Amino acid sequence: MTLEVIEYDNNYLNNIVFLHGAGHAAWCWDVHFLPYLHQQEYNLYALSYRNHGNSDSVSNVHAITIDDYVDDLHWLISVLPAKPIIVAHSLSSKVVQLYLSKYKNNLSALVLLAPMPVKHILFELIKIRIWQTSKNQSETFYSNRLSEAETQKYLQQLQTESKKVEMATMQNFVPKNREINFPCLVMGSLNDQCVPVSVVINNGIFFKAKTVILRDLCHNMMLDPNWKKAADEICSFLKEIL
Repeated sequence: MTLEVIEYDNNYLNNIVFLHGAGHAAWCWDVHFLPYLHQQEYNLYALSYRNHGNSDSVSNVHAITIDDYVDDLHWLISVLPAKPIIVAHSLSSKVVQLYLSKYKNNLSALVLLAPMPVKHILFELIKIRIWQTSKNQSETFYSNRLSEAETQKYLQQLQTESKKVEMATMQNFVPKNREINFPCLVMGSLNDQCVPVSVVINNGIFFKAKTVILRDLCHNMMLDPNWKKAADEICSFLKEIL
């Protein structure tokens, strides 16, 4: 299995791994975040899970499990020279949860953007699904903040997500008594039309994290017109902890 990794590596001291959300791939980080954060002197690695982006495809996408995504992440972390900082968007917060339940002390820090529920999970997911049924993809992902041309460009790159992976979002993989022994940042937005702020706040409590709620950014905040607000919050957090 060959996996796509968009890499910005100049042998800086700290490594950041970027994990995309459902149906997306590493490309979503490379529009704004990777060039900008590389200027801040970090080595950056944006992973595309199997059957996403330019990673190898499989014959039956719905046979893919969330454990496969954890294996993809574990492979990338295993070839890095030091414990990475992970920046995970949306669905990938669940991948990180399962990764943490399997592998201990492999992260130096964690950043969760618009994460999936960690409390009252089934109830919250049903609310999210009902909320989304009244919206189109432009509203759900971008809160109608992008031009029509940009929106269509990004929506055309979406790929089918595995049904088994979607079902796995209903599970909570990290034991309640697990020690969170690394710094965490959780970030959401009042204008996110996919993940409610209450879910973001619960993640902050769960991970004992610094929690930041932005006002205007869309769910795909790395592609929002004001993406730099989110990027600068990450940079500020990293400067505090490194």
